[in-house]
Amino acid sequence: MQNNNRVSMDGIDKSIINELIHDPHLSSKHISDKIEVPLSTVQRRRTALEISILNKMYSLDLSTFGWRIADLLIGMHNGDPHSTASNIVKENSKNIVSASLRIGSPEINLGAQIRYKSSQELHQILQNIRALDNVDRVEWSEIVEDIAIDKVDVFHNP
Repeated sequence: MQNNNRVSMDGIDKSIINELIHDPHLSSKHISDKIEVPLSTVQRRRTALEISILNKMYSLDLSTFGWRIADLLIGMHNGDPHSTASNIVKENSKNIVSASLRIGSPEINLGAQIRYKSSQELHQILQNIRALDNVDRVEWSEIVEDIAIDKVDVFHNP
C-alpha cells in the first residue's frame, strides 16, 4: 500500500475508496457485493486504507446552535506569516473553525472560517485582526447556504 511516502493502489483499492467517499457508512459487505470482490479482501483492504490514507471525521451543524459562519481572507505583509496566522488563531480561538496559510493571490496569505452569533461579534473580530501590525486587509463573506455536489469518482480522468 505505502512505500517511501508513496501510495500504490490497484483497482480494488480505488473502488473501495470511491464507495466510501460516496457513503462512509457503507458496510464492507455492501462494498464487497457492489464491486464483486470477496468480503475478506474488502475488509483487509478497507482497514489498511483507513489506517494509511482515509480520514474519517464528523462535522457539526453550527447553525443549530445559532452560530453564523463566515470566511475571512486576510492579507499580511512583512514579518512571518506563520507567526501572524498563529497569533490570529490564538487570539480568536473561540471563533475560528479552521485556518490555513494560502498561496496564489499576492494580496491574501491566510484563509479562515469563523463562527459568530451577532454582527457586533463579527465586527469586533474583524477590528481585532485589522489592528495587528502586519495585517493589510481583511475581507469576509458570510456563508448563507452550502451547495453540495454529488461526490464524483476521485480516480476518474475527465
